[in-house]
Amino acid sequence: MPRRKRAARAGTIRIIAVGVALVLAAGLLWLGYRQFAGSRATPRSDVPVAVGADHIDPANDARRVIVSGTLSAAGSARDRDFGTGTKAAMLFRKVEMLQWQEHCAGAECSYDKAWAATAIDSHKFRVPAGHENPPLRLVSARFDAPNMHLGLFEVDPALIEAQLPSVEHPMHAAALPPNLAATFSESAGLLYAGGDPTHPDIGTVRIGFREIPFGAATLSGTQRGKHLTH
Repeated sequence: MPRRKRAARAGTIRIIAVGVALVLAAGLLWLGYRQFAGSRATPRSDVPVAVGADHIDPANDARRVIVSGTLSAAGSARDRDFGTGTKAAMLFRKVEMLQWQEHCAGAECSYDKAWAATAIDSHKFRVPAGHENPPLRLVSARFDAPNMHLGLFEVDPALIEAQLPSVEHPMHAAALPPNLAATFSESAGLLYAGGDPTHPDIGTVRIGFREIPFGAATLSGTQRGKHLTH
């Protein structure tokens, strides 16, 4: 093939290659623009949006939202077992018993006394004799006020427990029903049964209460209709 024809053909190939490259580059730029524009036009559902509690926007349904408002309810939290209540969203009862616990390293075991919220089975100890734990008949519990709201939102109680701080709720034995007042004594806002609060022994039960009050609050959750949930 003459040199002039080879040069012309090579030039044509270069022009075609450059044209293809320009078309591909333009396509990639257009695709990037469409993705950028789409991301701006459609908010990401996993990015929480701050909203007020006095208005529920249907456009936020199934989205994560951060709601600020006033936490309230149709009533108060109440522990019916102890005949006590509080003007708060939640009341927590924490039950502990002084029990033996075992610590073993190889063939050697030691035993000490500790407050525990769950029963420790002393029958499984290597040396159960002299380290018997009585049964724990009371349990810790949470008590919710009915129909809790954050502004117009109906709130999942689990969000309140997980995200809002609790404060101490001191108890007084004199405020208990007569049958319980005869069983429990008090010390520093806690109730004790089965032993002297100042010198507790194995089997002594200690009960404390905490509460989450009503009032200004901010919660994060998923908006589902008028509900705020996990």
